[in-house]
Amino acid sequence: MTAVLITRQGEPVAVTDRPSALSALMKEGPAVGLLPKAAGEEGVPYPGGVRLLELTEEEKTALFSREVWQELPAFLDEEWLSRTADRWHGRPVRIAETPRLILRELVPDDAPALMALYDDPVTRHYVEPLPETEEEVRGQIAAYIRFMYDFYGYGIWGIEEKASGRLIGRAGIEPAEEPGFVSLGYLLAADARGKGYAREAAREVLRVAEEELDIPREKIRCEVAADHEKSLAVAESLGIAVIRLTPEA
Repeated sequence: MTAVLITRQGEPVAVTDRPSALSALMKEGPAVGLLPKAAGEEGVPYPGGVRLLELTEEEKTALFSREVWQELPAFLDEEWLSRTADRWHGRPVRIAETPRLILRELVPDDAPALMALYDDPVTRHYVEPLPETEEEVRGQIAAYIRFMYDFYGYGIWGIEEKASGRLIGRAGIEPAEEPGFVSLGYLLAADARGKGYAREAAREVLRVAEEELDIPREKIRCEVAADHEKSLAVAESLGIAVIRLTPEA
């Protein structure tokens, strides 16, 4: 079987059909990070058609052997494999945690909780609404995983309250309209406000951006509605540029 090796950006970077530990993993089907290449096809975009397998320790050893490593891009490490498998199987990827909160990627099963989160007058006033049905929201989350988390390596993550295990909000970064910059955003459920959670989550997002994603603080900004006083107070306490958005006439 000829296989296409794919990157997190979704573009094929290498093709191999010579015997190796990699091909040995494909006896039962494509291995992690691999998908079959149809005759005459230049490449198959991720994740369409990808089949991810849970690797045994023996298979991991084979995959990371020196012989195979020469064929793989540097980012294809244990963390990449783990996150890719988690996303494929619908498990939330944990990004970071604070004393009270867990930042993690959203998964399609979060649709009901996310819809409840957005079913709030304050949230509806400042944030674009979600689709009307759970099926549509699940599809939106799946698309966000593919085109934001997997493509950029970051996005707006879910905020999980440790004490309850409940999804109580969202916080993270997305590419800004101005090239080279990212925008920080956050929102909380009505019953989670007034506890310092927004500031706690936002500060951890900034730490992850700077220390793990190598995004300089001067490239991070926060756009906030000019009349949203509580959100402005949080943004202005973070030490980043704050852009006040005024309602369109």
